[in-house]
Amino acid sequence: MATECEIRRCDRCALDRRYPAPPELTRPIPRGWEDVLAEVERLNVPLVAFGQTLFWDEPPKAILRLMLDQLAPNVPTIAGIHDSDYFSKLHGRGDRGEGFVVWANNDWSNRALWAAVGETTSLFGAEEPPEAAELHRAGVPLKHLAASSAEDADEFIDRVTSAYGWRGVAQLGPVDHIARDVKVSQAGDALVELLDWGMSETIGLLVGSETQRAAEAKAQELSDRLRGRIAEMQDATVAQLYERLIIDWYADVLGYRPKNMTATTTGDYLQFNRETCTRARFQAVQSFLCHKVGLCATETYNDAVAGQGMYGLDQFGEGAIPFDLIVPGRGRGTVRILDREIRAELETEPLVIRTAERCTDVEGLAELIEGEIGTDAALCGKALLGPVMFCSEAILVLHEGASSYVPRTQLFLSRLNSSCGSIRTYPILRLRHRAYDALASSKVSFRLPDHLAEAFGSREITASEFGGRWRKVCEDQQNLIKRLRRARGPKALLDIIAEEMPDGWDTLADELESARETLREIGADIDHTRERLASLRESETRARGRRGELERRSGGLRREELDGADPEPRQALRTLISVIAGEVRQYRARRRELCAEITELAKSAVADDARATIARITREVEIKRMAIARRALLTTHMELGNRRPTGWWFSVADPSGDWFQEAVRLSEVWLEDLTNSDCCDGCGAS
Repeated sequence: MATECEIRRCDRCALDRRYPAPPELTRPIPRGWEDVLAEVERLNVPLVAFGQTLFWDEPPKAILRLMLDQLAPNVPTIAGIHDSDYFSKLHGRGDRGEGFVVWANNDWSNRALWAAVGETTSLFGAEEPPEAAELHRAGVPLKHLAASSAEDADEFIDRVTSAYGWRGVAQLGPVDHIARDVKVSQAGDALVELLDWGMSETIGLLVGSETQRAAEAKAQELSDRLRGRIAEMQDATVAQLYERLIIDWYADVLGYRPKNMTATTTGDYLQFNRETCTRARFQAVQSFLCHKVGLCATETYNDAVAGQGMYGLDQFGEGAIPFDLIVPGRGRGTVRILDREIRAELETEPLVIRTAERCTDVEGLAELIEGEIGTDAALCGKALLGPVMFCSEAILVLHEGASSYVPRTQLFLSRLNSSCGSIRTYPILRLRHRAYDALASSKVSFRLPDHLAEAFGSREITASEFGGRWRKVCEDQQNLIKRLRRARGPKALLDIIAEEMPDGWDTLADELESARETLREIGADIDHTRERLASLRESETRARGRRGELERRSGGLRREELDGADPEPRQALRTLISVIAGEVRQYRARRRELCAEITELAKSAVADDARATIARITREVEIKRMAIARRALLTTHMELGNRRPTGWWFSVADPSGDWFQEAVRLSEVWLEDLTNSDCCDGCGAS
């Protein structure tokens, strides 16, 4: 069975049926190709690998098929196209026209871009841009530099935070479409442009006319195949196009066409109707339908997603369960099970199915959905439940670091099974690549892009040298970012810049020091003048005080005069008061002169020139700090390409196959028990 309430059996939910229980994993969980594939063979289920695009990191999973052919050839593999998510998401897309365009990524105007169905990276590229927050942590006053730039401020930040070597196909216009609803006739041209861009950028990095000609020939072959299929399949969906091509792309990586391998899409694999609903892949659905266990499942799910930036079920409305109904041509929507109806808020219009009573089992749900919209609908688990569905009947293949929410899936299953459930799954198989390390065995040479040429200290480099050095270079760039973070003021920055780029920056340091010395000298003069000013102010204050005392004495004498006293003492005193008043006026006039001298010193042409020099140099060094920080971040982001390389890199950049063979040798695999939240086997995968 899918889920069983251990407190009290629920006869309304037909919980007497049982799904086949997967065999227990061997303990300790195997690691290494031979032991892992022996365990896979013992478990006797297919391997499934689902990805959203052909043009990025999905085809390198072909390494697994290669090792299976050598060690466990009877194990079938299913290469799937994940077509149940949105084609793309782009903030403000409705204001940018309509259609499908190849778009770059940055951390400003396009920071919300998500384009997984059509994306690729050129060699050494990565989807991740230098984030504004990362630059800020490195001490870069990004917004200040943008505001003082002659360039438009938004364009300035777009340029500085742009990713290197990544493009994605984005859908413009006011309506989101899921991938399975996008036609080849709509997006085909953009997909061709995307692939041609990536391969052209990569070929431009290769050294040697013979190497480039071989790469161009392979690139032309891949481009022609894509164009040909697009021309043949104008009325098909992009998902169907990918399904038709995916095994060909695996073959390009492998160098031969794999056997015992089939292709599918999530829309087909998770098709939900009366015929398919009792398959084990839908066992998790039952736990949320059960009116006894459903509350436990819902609360366990909400606990698992809490604090992860994912929505709890209450945010989807009353009765929501963590599954989306996918309806061809109508989009997707969260399924909500209510007492007298079933709802799904599809893109085109809400789907409402009236019921006599609350639906409490998968058979009843499938019958209602099929009766309303036919047999082609699919039921797809939200993030945490996706791996549960795939691993209910197969072993899910994921790259190292992919699907970062898997630990939350493990937590969900562990808590559910410990309280009121019994969902058993097969493990996840993780695949670790070391693509850039493997370049050490390649014989090609590269002409590095600017940021890498600066980081490596050379424009041209052999692949073997690159493979041997890139990790150390990334480490050095990470340390450089830390130094930039600690640097305060232009002098500290100039010390770093002079180390990184010695030519000309030492002269700038001398110029900065000269300007500062000029201001120090002017400042010393101003300080001396202020000391004189302070002395005058003290003298003036004393004189004013003395005058006040004499005025009060004069007042006393005046009263005595009225009583008949001699007036001459008071007249003499008035003369003295007049003298002191004159001194006060002189002090005040001199103070004005000294204040004018201070203003003249502070605003002198010499001072203005010195301040302008310091401001200019400060901006120059801050601009350079920004450039160095951007370079360092782009360089460290290479780690993403090392772990998740783009499939066509191997055949285009090194048609000899040397790079791919070494990548196979360096690759690693391990299994993760999805039902044990404590079991990550020390692999470090997320």
